Amino acid sequence: MIGIVTGIGPRTGTSFTMLKLKEAGIPIKGYKNLDTYTVPEKNPDGYWELLPYDLVDMCNKGLANNQVLKVWPVLFDFIKPEDVACIVVLQRKNKDKQIQSITNLVKEELKLPRWAGIKIPPPDKLIKIYQVETELFVNKLEPSKVLNVYTEDLNIETDNIISFFKRSLTCQQ
Repeated sequence: MIGIVTGIGPRTGTSFTMLKLKEAGIPIKGYKNLDTYTVPEKNPDGYWELLPYDLVDMCNKGLANNQVLKVWPVLFDFIKPEDVACIVVLQRKNKDKQIQSITNLVKEELKLPRWAGIKIPPPDKLIKIYQVETELFVNKLEPSKVLNVYTEDLNIETDNIISFFKRSLTCQQ
């Protein structure tokens, strides 16, 4: 069984949440930065995510049991709902700020050789894609396995998120 941190679009606080879980002693799988994929200056404390093929491989081989993974909604097709102990879904109340933040990040990412020639949907469409994919996946889970948190509330919700993962992952051992 795995725990998942995801967001309704980029720039929702998933990296911050993964870092807080790591600091709380909850086992996470993910790299601080992904060379050629991420812009460290945009998340100086780290992104804490896996390359897509590493994520799929770990899940298929059971190498992520009792750990938390940051999973983007476009990868949910590779996760079996029955393998999910719990999931935290982050979303921003202020979509305008999120769109601006995504726009700024994409400008920097497109400077990386890995992103050359890749066409990224506009931020509002990207958020909608993430929302649809997340709803489809979450609807396959028991409601007790899902915790929805607004990014703007992360500072006051961090302890609840940590407790949610501790409780959910401990019950699976």
